[in-house]
Amino acid sequence: MPDANPFYPKLIRAISAPRFASYAAKGGGETSALQRYLWNTALCEALYPTFQILEVSFRNTGHAEIATFAGNEWLKTGAPFLAAQERESIAAAQETLTARGRTITEPYLVAELSFGFWTSLLDVRYDKIWHKIIKGVFPDMPRAIRTRSEISPRMNIVRKLRNAAVHHHSIWHWADLAAQH
Repeated sequence: MPDANPFYPKLIRAISAPRFASYAAKGGGETSALQRYLWNTALCEALYPTFQILEVSFRNTGHAEIATFAGNEWLKTGAPFLAAQERESIAAAQETLTARGRTITEPYLVAELSFGFWTSLLDVRYDKIWHKIIKGVFPDMPRAIRTRSEISPRMNIVRKLRNAAVHHHSIWHWADLAAQH
């Protein structure tokens, strides 16, 4: 039986019936569904500091290490070792910065590029650059797992969890959420 709170129809309309239904599917009425929704929000929020530190440090150390062989402005000038998709991401970031009235600088480009861009640099097609930079990007990682082939799937798991959390998807029911964190 639905709860008699007049707030719920407005809430359901605002967040959408299908989204709210995923929280209501476990039963307990609208109050329980709202509690699950708020629990999910708290879980996502609790992950933000970890994501922020990882994302900022990964992109900044990755950029700095690539700069050691490709030059300090490798994003701005276009690195020939990048695949078309990554070059397109850089061009889009430059357009965004220009539209915002920002000067296109390397620090702005580093920050503007998505986490997906940075994790794409872990793809097998970039295996040759990781031999040069991996120790600088992951200096404290145990040597046995400090390989592009070990790090890439791990970072993609993180990217998927990060995207789910920051795009407000339901993660509260993930059985392996603690292990992923």
